[in-house]
Amino acid sequence: MILIVCMKSWGEFGNFLAAKQLQAFLTKTSGQLVDLIAGDDYIDNFVQVGQDIKMAVKSAANTDEVFDNYLNIVTRLDHRVAKQTEEQDFSEYLPLLEAIEQRKPTTVICTKGVVARMLAAQKIKKMPEQLYNYVTNHGHFSMDVHRSAIDSGMKYLTRLPAATEYLRDIVKVPATQIHDFGYISSVQMENLADTQQVSELTDVILVSNRGGRKYTLLYQELLKNTNLNLHYIVINDAEELAVAEQSARDYPGRAKVLDGLQQKDFLALVAELGKKGTVYVGKGSINTLIEAVLGKQPVLGLRSGLPMEEWGAQYLEQHQLGCIRDDWKDIYNKIAELVDSPQAYCELRTNVLKYLAGDSINLRPNLAWLQPPTEEQKVLGQIGQCKVQLIAGLEAKMSEHQVEMTDSAKAMMNMFVDAQLTDKVVTSPEDLVLLLQKLNIEQISQMYIEEFGALRLTTNRTVRLLAMMHEQWVAAKQAQEAASC
Repeated sequence: MILIVCMKSWGEFGNFLAAKQLQAFLTKTSGQLVDLIAGDDYIDNFVQVGQDIKMAVKSAANTDEVFDNYLNIVTRLDHRVAKQTEEQDFSEYLPLLEAIEQRKPTTVICTKGVVARMLAAQKIKKMPEQLYNYVTNHGHFSMDVHRSAIDSGMKYLTRLPAATEYLRDIVKVPATQIHDFGYISSVQMENLADTQQVSELTDVILVSNRGGRKYTLLYQELLKNTNLNLHYIVINDAEELAVAEQSARDYPGRAKVLDGLQQKDFLALVAELGKKGTVYVGKGSINTLIEAVLGKQPVLGLRSGLPMEEWGAQYLEQHQLGCIRDDWKDIYNKIAELVDSPQAYCELRTNVLKYLAGDSINLRPNLAWLQPPTEEQKVLGQIGQCKVQLIAGLEAKMSEHQVEMTDSAKAMMNMFVDAQLTDKVVTSPEDLVLLLQKLNIEQISQMYIEEFGALRLTTNRTVRLLAMMHEQWVAAKQAQEAASC
């Protein structure tokens, strides 16, 4: 089984979405079970770091202050993790480590470098040999907290050839530890090699997911002073959304305001607008770059101030794909310039098409790095998945009746499943998988409610529940044995 470990609370779900995208791709192509968990569901400190980052960005007076605030946060995190690694004190991470161990993965892929570093360093749990850091933005390696895992022998999956080169040549990661995995998209971008030009700039996509006020000011100015069609996507900012919607009412037909989008729908919009004369305005990050150029759109980025995104300005201008500026007024002036000069816009878009026609983005992801599991590993992964589903399903059913399921009760359920093999109650792992799949969670939860009502599901009550489950378990076992005769 492949397990992806991501983070939900850092940023605006970008890491989580990248992980979900990776999960969908590997589920379709690898022939293996692919599960996903979020590290911050298990480790409170990760949640706190995510909250600190959001506050640091929101409270900063300018992008330079964002840069300093963010660097201070990750530096503190680096020192904390470095001390824990040196002292081999991973008690804080035990809930996450146990969640990983429970699933019996043959491959673990981390979409956050700090999690990958921690897993590579710890020695209190046996981790799979196939442990990868999925590099969604190689700019992170400008910071010590991400560089520190290199000596551990960590392997890296990169999404862009530029990232592969950066890790190899700048960060000095051995080439044997880097795999150019390629870029995956949840939307099929059509006719990427098509060099047909549009005649002028007609549309602007604005994506505000940090520093919403400056995007809204730019949006309002473009509404008042141009005839461009504007598509403003406001992410997790109710105040700016309300202002943008009010402004849009004065310009029906030209202004569209969206309260975020599912990633697939967002990329579909980008692809559709790529057929027109469009520019993409967003933060200057690797994901902004990829999203825009796959939609054949020049990038006019607003600097976020986050250290890992600073390289975006140089990269964009090196390839003549657009520009990044600190002030929204400079972006407005650039758009006005492109409106006044259709030739300038067409030249900029031609640069994007040339970039796409080259080898700067690998759109053919490969799985050469992924070793297939043995048959035994496959079955153990299935057992791990069944255990997770059993416990999660039972907990969900209990919560419907306001019954709390304690951690010790979950541990007891785990022990029950493991004991079926160790005590040779079930003859083979394959048989155990079939039995677990036949368990009726609705019936089990109902038995508990009838016996104990709304009392907490504790260790002692789990023992009694397992006794009540005995008849169901034996009946399923007998039916399975009869079917195999």
